[in-house]
Amino acid sequence: MKLSFLFFGNKPDEKWQLCRQMGIENAIAKLAPELTGDLPPWDYDSFARSRSIYQENGFNLAGLEGDQMNMTRIKLGLEGRDKDVEQYCLMLENMGRLGVKLLCYNFMYTGWYRTHTSMQERGGARVSGFSYEAALKEPDNEYAPVSEQQIWDNYQWFLERVMPVAEASGVRMALHPDDPPISPINGIGRIFISAAAIRNALSLSASPSHGLTFCQGTYTTMNEDVLSLIGEFGSGKRIFFVHIRDVVGTPQEF
Repeated sequence: MKLSFLFFGNKPDEKWQLCRQMGIENAIAKLAPELTGDLPPWDYDSFARSRSIYQENGFNLAGLEGDQMNMTRIKLGLEGRDKDVEQYCLMLENMGRLGVKLLCYNFMYTGWYRTHTSMQERGGARVSGFSYEAALKEPDNEYAPVSEQQIWDNYQWFLERVMPVAEASGVRMALHPDDPPISPINGIGRIFISAAAIRNALSLSASPSHGLTFCQGTYTTMNEDVLSLIGEFGSGKRIFFVHIRDVVGTPQEF
């Protein structure tokens, strides 16, 4: 296992120095244009510039994490998704060419979601939290309603188009579960909210490039048996990437 740190963008700051002092040599990055001021990584030259910045600052750019471009049309099955998935495939090809062989991705339209971002915990530490009761009081998204079945259909469509390219490029795509693991949020269905759903996702493609980000914190809030799942998914060599968080709670409240 290799220790890495997630960087947002490509602008060196004090975190870069701190990571070097900690002995972290591998970088995971989100290189969306709003963070880099450059084109998304489907553009080879833009991607290569970012990788060079990491190398010049003592890091191996080992992977990408999160949405590197606008994924709305892909995740919601909207008109224009064919063009978007073509660009996504270009990104995968560029990853292979540049030796960036890991992609931590998700299929949450609403994304990482919290109702509280500054709760006080042990020793005065500030942490985030989630209350489904509070979330249900918030307005629906402009695209709502979108059912869980629609999201499943869109995910299968996506896999069928990107997984052959990922495999040909030597890129491992590591699916992150939905955080928080509950559905719906803002009227949009969420599908990767249980171990059973993750098993179903894995069954959709036998490609060696199709695997998981094992986010221990999210599986914990699913109320799943984390150690058992590590054994199950690990023995099948489906765990490509790991997140570890100290979180306590349920899907409805943590």
